[in-house]
Amino acid sequence: KGPAPRTAWGTPDLSGVWNGKNDLFPEQPALLPWAAKIFKDRLANDMKDTPSAYCLPSGILYNGPFLRRFVQTPKLLIILNEDDVVQFRQIYLDGRSHPKDFNPSWMGHAIGHWERDTLVVDVTGFNQQSWLDNYPHTEQLHVTERYHRRDFGHMEVQVLAEDPGTLTKPWQINMIWDLAPQEDILENVCTENNTYNRHVQN
Repeated sequence: KGPAPRTAWGTPDLSGVWNGKNDLFPEQPALLPWAAKIFKDRLANDMKDTPSAYCLPSGILYNGPFLRRFVQTPKLLIILNEDDVVQFRQIYLDGRSHPKDFNPSWMGHAIGHWERDTLVVDVTGFNQQSWLDNYPHTEQLHVTERYHRRDFGHMEVQVLAEDPGTLTKPWQINMIWDLAPQEDILENVCTENNTYNRHVQN
């Protein structure tokens, strides 16, 4: 309880360990036929080819009950994820633009700015090897994230995914994360923790 803290430089302070939660009322993405077929095939084979099963990054939509630590500076927000293969993200807050020539990456290139008390993050430059939750996507994927710490213990997180190569309209996810000050993120080495392939081979 209590008001959201602010940084010494005046913006809302997003720092801390946050426990993510799924969208309680999720909408289904409006998929183009080719993407709908791939999703149907993934359901049929129990998602056996999910990237994280092979120690590859899951993708940017890291919803779900997992811990992540926000480390905030005036020019950079760092997100440390406990559950993912790529265990960090960098969100640049120094006014830079996206690179003109992208080297497509699993998590994309992220730049952010403040709209009053909400941090708006623009992410692009994805490769198409990751999954958008359990759905495919193309390199046209563009994601807008909005982070609003509405009080001391809760943060509203909105994610808008746009991909004309996969979706017929934008797809939005709304979550509320809880502050977890008693928790810490732990080391997660995928090759040590991954028993998926051994189970499949057996």
